[in-house]
Amino acid sequence: MSNPMSNRVQELVDQALTLTDDERAEIVERLMESLPPNLDFDAEWGDEIDRRIADIEAGRTKLEPLDDAIAMARAAIR
Repeated sequence: MSNPMSNRVQELVDQALTLTDDERAEIVERLMESLPPNLDFDAEWGDEIDRRIADIEAGRTKLEPLDDAIAMARAAIR
């Protein structure tokens, strides 16, 4: 996004990032469910999201802390 987040949104994000993985996942799920159904999300993306959530819940996917993921991404492009 090219526009910086509002202060309120930034505060919420900062608070959310202190939560556990399960708590953050619950927030994401509830926010996604709160969006109006007329938003143009491709069914394929919904299927991919469901698959990834199932992989996380089943322990098939290793989650990395955000700071580690960013560091790995930066190292990969250098």
